[in-house]
Amino acid sequence: MSSDRTIGVFSGDSPGPLVISTGGMHGNEPAGVLAIQRVLGLLQSASPPLSFKGKFVGLRGNVKALDLKQRYLRQDLNRLWSVQYVKELAELGKGNIQDEDEELLGLTSAIHDLIAERDWPHVYLLDLHTTSAAGDIFSVVSNRPDNVGLGLSLHAPVVKGLLYRLEGTILHYMDEVGGITAVSFESGQNEDPASVDRAEGALINCLHYAGCLTDTGFGAEYDAVLRSYSRNLPALVEVVGYHKVNPEDEFRMVPGFRNFQQVKKDEVLAYDRNGPITPGQNCRILMPRYQAQGEDGFFLVRETSGF
Repeated sequence: MSSDRTIGVFSGDSPGPLVISTGGMHGNEPAGVLAIQRVLGLLQSASPPLSFKGKFVGLRGNVKALDLKQRYLRQDLNRLWSVQYVKELAELGKGNIQDEDEELLGLTSAIHDLIAERDWPHVYLLDLHTTSAAGDIFSVVSNRPDNVGLGLSLHAPVVKGLLYRLEGTILHYMDEVGGITAVSFESGQNEDPASVDRAEGALINCLHYAGCLTDTGFGAEYDAVLRSYSRNLPALVEVVGYHKVNPEDEFRMVPGFRNFQQVKKDEVLAYDRNGPITPGQNCRILMPRYQAQGEDGFFLVRETSGF
């Protein structure tokens, strides 16, 4: 694995699971990379040394876009993931692909090399993200029970059904590959320093959930941050609407919306070349787009009681 791709590695003396965390899948979201670096530092400097089972590895997502501090170069890396597409890129070879295709092939190769190292009892993947809008934290999962369990352990609202509105995310790929428990965690606004703290807490909770960390007190202060931050938020929501943006739409989000903010059915959320855009229902807004790149204008969610 390239040293640019690998953030760091921490291994225990006892056998256990493999936990992989990816940060910077979008180049304008560095908080995940910083959180992984901090957690590695905490693990390495713990005194007395921690009782740690298995292996933890942090990986950068879109290395080139991170260097440029922009969401992506030519296309969204987190919309390209499929087993068939990765196979096609591998057949073309690294010298014949560029930009996000090269990043995708490099990242999938790194992940599969780690999985192939040994017969792990379990493999977990936590994909760390932030959003362009201010507001609250949440986890994105597929409906598989193991993914839901990990999502709930991060002590943030779990969003149901979002993956069915999208294509080609790393979570789609992990479900397609099978045998990997995978969750995406959104820790807050892109430039908010607190987003790093919350991502750090989610990663520590993931290591506890996986069974890597046996000291239940390790990272308790970070878990308290997550619990405090989400105490007034719904535990579980489902997606009930989605506005997709095309490059020619001239999409403009109305300023000031936050994740999980309640909106009225006739409230103007954004404008495009056809005029105002309203939700058409009373609900909450999620991930309103306040950045130039990306095809996701906003999502609409509503509280639900179960899967």
